[in-house]
Amino acid sequence: MTIVNILFASLLSNLIFSRALGISTILIASKNKTNLISLSFVITFFTTVGSMLAYFADKIIIKNNIELMFQPMIYIIIISIIYISSLLLLRAISENLFGKLKKYIHISAFNCIVLGALMITSNLSKVNSSTELLFSDYVMMGFKLGIGFLVASYILKIAHVKLDSEEVPKSFRGYPILMIYIGIISMALYGVSVL
Repeated sequence: MTIVNILFASLLSNLIFSRALGISTILIASKNKTNLISLSFVITFFTTVGSMLAYFADKIIIKNNIELMFQPMIYIIIISIIYISSLLLLRAISENLFGKLKKYIHISAFNCIVLGALMITSNLSKVNSSTELLFSDYVMMGFKLGIGFLVASYILKIAHVKLDSEEVPKSFRGYPILMIYIGIISMALYGVSVL
């Protein structure tokens, strides 16, 4: 039951369907299975580790009364540190693995999904001001957002095959019908989240 709750929460808090972050990345990921799995893994890594570091950054921001307008810049620095560290570590571990995952690390690090995940996780602590969010809450939120990306990518991969068929009018085939499909799923998930 816990796994079902995590997947459902991941879908409802999905960056793709609820906030339209990362549409271009998800279209790349949904084209083939290798891209889907690799990109989703790397984005989940970035959102989870980024959320861990965002927890400590938020503590420093609140403790030192740093202007909130500097928060995105601090998060970009965090993402940059994760980006450089992961490239260096991956290269040191295995040149072969580095060659396979390098392009996914580039796409993931410089993606609005990762920055959006940090901003959304941070905003949760402001919304829930009565209870302080724990480190585990940040980690779980980052993980759920990454898993939500995987689920959304998989949903679009399944739809991509059917929406690209001869039954769809030629002028709507490809990206236009996919955008309409994303809009319909977004409205459906929004309706479920309001209940």
